[in-house]
Amino acid sequence: MGMQHTIFISFDPADDSSTIPGPTLFADWGDTVTVHVTNNLVDSQNGTSIHWHGIRQNHTNDQDGVVSITQCPTAPQNTLTYTWRATQVSEHYLS
Repeated sequence: MGMQHTIFISFDPADDSSTIPGPTLFADWGDTVTVHVTNNLVDSQNGTSIHWHGIRQNHTNDQDGVVSITQCPTAPQNTLTYTWRATQVSEHYLS
């Protein structure tokens, strides 16, 4: 049931190919969404995450992306993979 959607996002303000803002995600009810996030904020040494505003994280709370609440920040030069299932109908945005 559902399709698999995989997206790659890279945070690097010095790189013109950096994917900020990230691509638009389209998913249907029951689809699995997988997003690989690479933190290339090397100069600032800042950790980062993606918070999925309005996406219900039933049984995947660790994928919600709230730093210091549901996850540790992704350190520079590291990649984190978010995976969750689309289980609601609506439009949402990221922060």
